[in-house]
Amino acid sequence: MNLRNEIGDMLRANLTPKALRSALLSGRGFFAFLRLAAFAVFAAAPFASAATVTAALDRAEVSLGETAHLILTLQGASSLSSPHIPPVDGLQFGATSHSSNFQFMNGAMSSSALLSLELIPLRAGEFTIPEIVLQVGKETLRTTPLHLRVVAAASTAALPAPPSSAPSATRPTAPAAVGVSDPDASKGSLAFFQIVFPKRPFYVGEVLPVQARLYLHQNLKVRQVSVPAFDGDAFTVAPMPQNPAQTTESVHGVGYNVLTWATTASAVRSGEHSLGGRVQIVVLQRTQNRARDVFGGGFFDEFFGGVEAKNVALAATPVSLEILPLPTEGRPSSFSGAVGRFELSSDADPHQVAAGDPVTLRFTICGTGNLDRLQPPRLVDSAAWKTYPPSARVAAANPPSTEAEKQFEQVVIPLNTSVAAIPETPWSYFDPEAKRYVTLTPPAIPLKVLSSAAPAATGAPPITPSPDAAAAPMSEEERALAEAGSWSRQAAGRLLLLVRKPVFWMALLIPLAGIAAGRRTWDALERRRQNPHHLRRVAASRAVRRALVEMDAARTHGDSAAFFMAVGRALREQLAARFHLNAASLVLADVEPQLGEDRTLLDDIRALFQAADAAAFSGAASDAEALAAWSARLESCLQRIKVR
Repeated sequence: MNLRNEIGDMLRANLTPKALRSALLSGRGFFAFLRLAAFAVFAAAPFASAATVTAALDRAEVSLGETAHLILTLQGASSLSSPHIPPVDGLQFGATSHSSNFQFMNGAMSSSALLSLELIPLRAGEFTIPEIVLQVGKETLRTTPLHLRVVAAASTAALPAPPSSAPSATRPTAPAAVGVSDPDASKGSLAFFQIVFPKRPFYVGEVLPVQARLYLHQNLKVRQVSVPAFDGDAFTVAPMPQNPAQTTESVHGVGYNVLTWATTASAVRSGEHSLGGRVQIVVLQRTQNRARDVFGGGFFDEFFGGVEAKNVALAATPVSLEILPLPTEGRPSSFSGAVGRFELSSDADPHQVAAGDPVTLRFTICGTGNLDRLQPPRLVDSAAWKTYPPSARVAAANPPSTEAEKQFEQVVIPLNTSVAAIPETPWSYFDPEAKRYVTLTPPAIPLKVLSSAAPAATGAPPITPSPDAAAAPMSEEERALAEAGSWSRQAAGRLLLLVRKPVFWMALLIPLAGIAAGRRTWDALERRRQNPHHLRRVAASRAVRRALVEMDAARTHGDSAAFFMAVGRALREQLAARFHLNAASLVLADVEPQLGEDRTLLDDIRALFQAADAAAFSGAASDAEALAAWSARLESCLQRIKVR
């Protein structure tokens, strides 16, 4: 104890403001000060109290959608490693943060460390956090169990939705007339995927409105979401929209951000068939013990934690649907497979023609159903008509709307003047709501067909010239016309002789060959310009150049966040163009099979992705020298990716 008092007196005598200022201004005095401080620390260490740990919750009761924090305080030690906490059913452990504290008081030094761990409740209830065991040096420390109460929220507030063309709204749960692929998938899940469909049997060919819904816990950080894909060999599915509707929803008292894709499906055969779906998401999560080469050390690991992008595949429970066959009883001969509810109209142009001249017959079908499979009413060949195959044009709304209009044009030729109208042409469809066939018959279209022979101009007899008129002398005008006719015959003879010579054909074929070669070259260039892979490479090259320009500008201004954002964009665009991947959803797992044994390039790509994610997540800044090193590393990666 006397030694402790002596050390305290020595520190109070030497750590005065005047002594400290003199030590800082004198190099020798400064090192003497460091030796004194080190001696004080090591001399006082044996008298420091034993390490103790305490655990506490910042809140004993929280509502669903809120978070609590578990705080571990270690006295008598300057560092606290991340402890192993036993899992607790219904609680998700989130981000951690560390802090340390040193203090001199009355000549004695004390140290403490603090760790804060985020707790995310997944459901309401009473939870017990068991004792936590820590190893500090040779000591084993234990905490006391803690109790946390989670109550159901009265209402769930919506988080700001990401920018989208669709407005954000709060959507109620699905009505009873709608089926869900797995209603219980949400229990205890941070993310789940469902297929929503009308709850009734369907007929073959009937259009089925389908929704794909992705539920993401409001505390889950998601970087990318792919467009869902459906599984089911008995169905044809319309293309999915690229931008889903974004809403918020409370499921079992837990708040979720919901992405909804709406489309349509149609069954191609009857029976019991399943319709499933899947989606890929990229989740950002904190992790300790990251690779230390991202920022050159463990400083950022200690204070910010690591960032890991995890690719997660979510699959919806397949939906079992009953598909009914179309009834054979009462099926009309004019039925060609149309299922839905439609209206039919017809027209023709022109309404007056000569026998043998074409007439354009138009049919317009509008309504709700499988318009992509519709076959039009057709006028067939007969003694009065010559017909040609029809052509179609569809003007449809975007999914999930099934209302559309389809026009058909058929060229028909009346063969004789006995045709007075285009006859009625019946057309049938099956109405799934009424469960019966409906036949539509547009009215006959009047048509006037004239004779193809040209009528005589007048009924007057022809005039016969007299012999005296034939013998009359030619006038100057008649003589000029006769000479012109003689000259034209001579020119025609000379042209005939020229055509028989090979030189004429050579002079004619050489320009034609040049034109043909130029046309082929032009067509090849056009095909290359319209080739999807070429367009993608050009677009990726432009995107990489823009990202490099933005990266240089950010490095000049010292903006680390913008710099690493441009680094990640340039790397994803180059990899997607080289290996034919989707740049928007590209992750490291997609690239690893493509690189094979090139581990050096793979390590560089991984380091660049980790640096970009860390900068975006933590907001840490890097100096100009570090940014220049990252820039050189990126340019080397881009060049090596391009030449693979």
